[in-house]
Parts: sequence; structure tokens; C-alpha cells
Amino acid sequence: MLKNQEIPEPKRLNDPDMRGAEKAIHRAALKARERARHFGHGIIIYENGKIVEKHPDKKD
Repeated sequence: MLKNQEIPEPKRLNDPDMRGAEKAIHRAALKARERARHFGHGIIIYENGKIVEKHPDKKD
């Protein structure tokens, strides 16, 4: 256990595949919402401790 030491930066942040992962996840989420809207389906998310279905065309 580290005490009174600097926490080392995870090595995976220097991995080229991991650098763009967050942006890729956001792009995938946007694409999923666009597809759900196009087909009239909802998306399933975890919100306030519950699993709920949201419809992308509605502002909740």
C-alpha cells in the first residue's frame, strides 16, 4: 500500500490504443442514440440506481 507517496500514472495511458478510447466510446454512444432514434427504439441506461429505457427523441 502506498503511504505518503506519489501515486504513479497508469502505464496504459501511454498506450496508443487507450488514448483515443474515451472519444471512441462517446462516438459509439452518439451513434447508438442516432440508430435508436432512426428506428424508433429506446436505449437502456443505468440512472439513479435503476435500469431504465430512454427514447433519444425525448428530452428527459
